[in-house]
Amino acid sequence: MIRVAIVGTGGISHAHIKGLLTFPDRCKIVALCDIKPEKAEKIKLQYGIDCPVFDDHEKMLASGIKIDLVHVATPPFFEILFETTLLVVFLPICKTLKPVSKF
Repeated sequence: MIRVAIVGTGGISHAHIKGLLTFPDRCKIVALCDIKPEKAEKIKLQYGIDCPVFDDHEKMLASGIKIDLVHVATPPFFEILFETTLLVVFLPICKTLKPVSKF
């Protein structure tokens, strides 16, 4: 079972969530994160997801929840790096390669 966290619960996150929920035997959404946690709570209720909601990705990662995969569904200007987790990024992760050059 792949434990998935979603960072960003805006428009594109619906496609991520719908896709993930089509494979309940292969993956489980274990965390939602958005700087506006009320958006994440709404998504959680809308899709019947049983997981905690965070307002900060660092808090999410520090929570102790086991996360295997992070779907980053944030605007491209949101420069976010996860050093120990596999990322799925559909938008540019940052404006330049400098922040990700260590990878």
